[in-house]
Amino acid sequence: MVEVRTNLMSNTMYLMIAWVSSILLNFFFQLTATKTLLPEELGIMATAINFAAITAALLTLGMEQTTQRLTAYYLGKDKNEYLKSVLWFFLLATFFLNTLTVTILLIFSSEISQLTKLPRNVFFFSVAALMPLSISIFLAGVIRGYQNMRYLLATSILGDFIKLFVSVTLVLFLGFKVFGFLIGYLVAVSSVLIFRSPSIRLFISKLKAPKINFVVSQAIPSFVTQLFWLLLLNGQYLIISILQNTYDTGLFAVGMILSNQIYFIPRLISDALFPITSWLTGNRNLVNQQRNLINLALRYSLLIALPLLFFIVSFPKQLIFLIGRPHFFPAANLVPILILASLFFGIATLFSRTLYAIGKTITFQNISIA
Repeated sequence: MVEVRTNLMSNTMYLMIAWVSSILLNFFFQLTATKTLLPEELGIMATAINFAAITAALLTLGMEQTTQRLTAYYLGKDKNEYLKSVLWFFLLATFFLNTLTVTILLIFSSEISQLTKLPRNVFFFSVAALMPLSISIFLAGVIRGYQNMRYLLATSILGDFIKLFVSVTLVLFLGFKVFGFLIGYLVAVSSVLIFRSPSIRLFISKLKAPKINFVVSQAIPSFVTQLFWLLLLNGQYLIISILQNTYDTGLFAVGMILSNQIYFIPRLISDALFPITSWLTGNRNLVNQQRNLINLALRYSLLIALPLLFFIVSFPKQLIFLIGRPHFFPAANLVPILILASLFFGIATLFSRTLYAIGKTITFQNISIA
């Protein structure tokens, strides 16, 4: 139990460093955006980035979470060769799906840009980000499965730093507006793919398709669940832009900047717990330790999240003024309900991902859909 607890604390430490660094770098990225863009322009940027994020995550077909679990699970059972063949198959499948999807999106670019209220040239930036973003997401699952959190930490921080540096340079010094942030985002996701690509050598092997029942029992439940969670976490930006306008999306984006910080606390601890729980599942003698780890993770989540929640709810306008302009003050009315939803969503993420880690994939799927 001491070794497992040490691994959990080590994983949490690296992920905490990555999270804090990401929060700080993205805070300055968002600060630059909210200080230089109007609500409508911020809404366009948020819609474009979230369209890319949702589509790229879906193109992995749930393989990021599946590979994370299977990597830890089969390493625990010492089935390295089988693991390599499965990961290699999933990577090639992700590449093929990206190529097909990008082609379709380019053919129907006019219709989709009108539906999402994105200028067509902005939409092209979202499409360009799909390939590097989705493959980076897949590789992140592999890296987590191998519990190489230091490597994941380094690539994440470098990506966020590049996004901030390129965006600030283009916006503040060269006079770019929305395109400055989109170029920074595209350069960043491409850089992260380059940084994580060496991890591919861990599983390059002969192509061997996994069994159909294996895909049905593991990847499909993860994909279905990921679809619903993406709609909850990122889909609002697209929905608001489609049903309302990008001005309202900009206000919503500012409210989410504050409330998302609460969600990321239990999500961070969940990421640290996930590979360890999967590894314990592969070792029957250690299964009983899972309950203690889950209780520990829940306590840490609430201990950190609740004080931060009360602070943000008490001073929403002041915090909005800190990160934006008076144009965004109407977003203060959204903060209380968004931040409460973020807390519940984060705790639900912790529990549901634990279900998936211990092999309860169908239960995990059904709870997420419900």
